[in-house]
Formats: sequence, C-alpha cells, structure tokens
Amino acid sequence: MMIEGREGLVQPTEKSDYDAALKVFRDGDYKGAQASFQSFARRYPNSVYLPLAAFWSGNAACALKDYKTAIPIMQDMIKVYPDHPKVAEAMLVIANSQLESNQKAPAKKAYQDLVAKYPDSEAGGIAKQRLTTIK
Repeated sequence: MMIEGREGLVQPTEKSDYDAALKVFRDGDYKGAQASFQSFARRYPNSVYLPLAAFWSGNAACALKDYKTAIPIMQDMIKVYPDHPKVAEAMLVIANSQLESNQKAPAKKAYQDLVAKYPDSEAGGIAKQRLTTIK
C-alpha cells in the first residue's frame, strides 16, 4: 500500500487505528491525540503511517502550546522522512512554535529556510507573510 509516497504492508488494524487517532485529533482532544499517536507508533514501529503519526502528534503538542515537545517531534519527523509531503508544514509548525516561545531569531531562520526550500507551497506562503511581521 502507498501512503503519501511511502510504500509498505499495512496490518489489518493499522489503518483503522491510525484513523481513530486522527479522529481524536480532529475532535479537538489534543492530549488524547498525542497519546493515541504515541501508542500507534509503539504498536506499529514499521508503519507507513509513522511520518503522519509524528506530524499529527507534533501538531497536537503545538495546539496544547507545548512547544518544547512539538519542536523536537517535527525536527525528528523531518530528519527521518526528509522527502515526505508534510515536511513543509512540519517546518512551519517548528517556526510557529519558536515564534510563540519568543525565540524570534530561530523562528526567523526557520521561516527563511522554509521559504527557500518550499517557496511555492502554502506553508512557504505563510512563512513569507510571517517574516514581514518579525522585528
């Protein structure tokens, strides 16, 4: 099965478990979503869904304003899956988390890196706008 550019075998309950964790996120239970995605990663350590599980777990941490957790989750996701389609969005979460943590210099660099690497992406466009507001 091919999931966002990654190919692999999917166990019978794997997709439904991933979908259930994503539903928890979409329902706004970010703490529950983090726990669900972490549990998913432990249960399916070789899953083609792992980059997405990491991405949504990092987003959940960001939504909880737990930037110290969100940033390394996204950094690891980018490091392990550098060609994943969600990398630009993960870079945006990192930059936004840094900005929200009052780390203006790292945030500015992260936005600049995002614009340089993904200038035509939606995340790149958002980064361009944010760069104009950082003093």
